[in-house]
Amino acid sequence: MIKNDSSLQFPRVRYVKRLRMSIDFEEYPEAAAGPKPLPNGFVWIPWDKHLTEVHGEVKFLAFRDSYDSEIFPTFRSRSACLGLMRSIASHSGFLPEGTWLIARRAPGCSLPIPVNDRNEYQLRSPKPESEQLEFIATIQGIRTAPRIAAIQNVAVRPEFCGRGFGRAILMKGLEGFYRAGIRKVTLEATGGNVPAVRLYETSGFHLYQTLYKEVYVS
Repeated sequence: MIKNDSSLQFPRVRYVKRLRMSIDFEEYPEAAAGPKPLPNGFVWIPWDKHLTEVHGEVKFLAFRDSYDSEIFPTFRSRSACLGLMRSIASHSGFLPEGTWLIARRAPGCSLPIPVNDRNEYQLRSPKPESEQLEFIATIQGIRTAPRIAAIQNVAVRPEFCGRGFGRAILMKGLEGFYRAGIRKVTLEATGGNVPAVRLYETSGFHLYQTLYKEVYVS
């Protein structure tokens, strides 16, 4: 006879709804029109290989205490987020055109930020920390087929949420995808992340598949 051992604890499982969404530029061409201007003092930072860890750091700061961090433990670890960004940047389908940061001058720094006519600031140094910038949002993309791309993450640091930066960087990424020849973009969102789902829906994305991910609760 097997005795019941009350000291044994088994992890509980819950199922989290994940939404697969997509947007087709031929059906929704305005999605490729680009974002509205950023607030005064904020600039676009295009992809540069020296910014790999910056993207990873913004992911970590944005997601570490978020609903998604309960589903993806990677987001709770700074080193794991940096590793994730390195993996994205080294992927054969990585799309620099759809990978952006939003930044502003670091607090206490009054130096002007020289930008082009699209409010884009090109990194001047291989050491981003020397630029005296504060990075607040990131988006990255990977080409999954000749004319299809997948958004990897849209991340905005929590202290900057609710100010339109999520929509801005999403639209900047979509514009970049279109310029790279992409005509359809996909992403996955957590059903319980209502603000994110609402952002994607109001930006032209539509649901094409629902699935459920097992999450173990200790």
